[in-house]
Amino acid sequence: MEISKLVHRADIDLPLRIGFKPSSTMYYKTYPYKIVVPNVQPTYHTLRFSFIKNKDQQSPEIHKIRNMLRSMELYVKSLGLTYKKEYMLRREKTVNFFFKEQEHVEKFAKEFQEDIIEIWGPTNATQKQHMMDDEQVVFKNKLWHNKFRWKLTYMGTKHFRDMDSSTIYDYIRRTNPQDFHMSPNFRRAVGLKKSNKNNIIYNWSVCSIYCINQEDTLFLKLATHETLHKVERCITFDEVKDK
Repeated sequence: MEISKLVHRADIDLPLRIGFKPSSTMYYKTYPYKIVVPNVQPTYHTLRFSFIKNKDQQSPEIHKIRNMLRSMELYVKSLGLTYKKEYMLRREKTVNFFFKEQEHVEKFAKEFQEDIIEIWGPTNATQKQHMMDDEQVVFKNKLWHNKFRWKLTYMGTKHFRDMDSSTIYDYIRRTNPQDFHMSPNFRRAVGLKKSNKNNIIYNWSVCSIYCINQEDTLFLKLATHETLHKVERCITFDEVKDK
């Protein structure tokens, strides 16, 4: 365990050959851990490993991957885990297994260590607890723009463009502008950023405000709750590092 901890820089017992990366937030608001393995096809979100899209997938390598995925699915079921409660999987360019508990990650890793591409998860119990207690938390190497703890995200709807963007900008000007950072789309929404290419803010445009202080974040959250998409709080990995 101690060697694994040193190699992976995390409190997790994994085979040394498996790469470990620190996760920044919970997956699907439920799972702290993600295990990444190869996939047969990159375009279908399905849990059925028997689907074949074209003749190229009849190669020995493809059959090997499909058999591996079947074995993994059967192994997870043998652990007695409940799907979408204790684990989940998602098929994209890779197949991603998501787990709630570290012990299941460690068991899976030992069983399939030759097939795993990488594993993502919290580096220690402190980070895991933060992630589980507060879905707003995002872990990063540094604060946003090396300064801002809080981030408010809006979609560029008509209500936001016509009303809430002005409310936010007026508040920033009345307080201390240095305590805030406006994303390019937000600056476009309030007419601060001009571009020869495109000044249009669409309903799906992401507009963000970064704040130093929680008090400012709470005020803007209350004042613009109708268009607010999400609030995030940044914690750095160094802040939860074991002493």
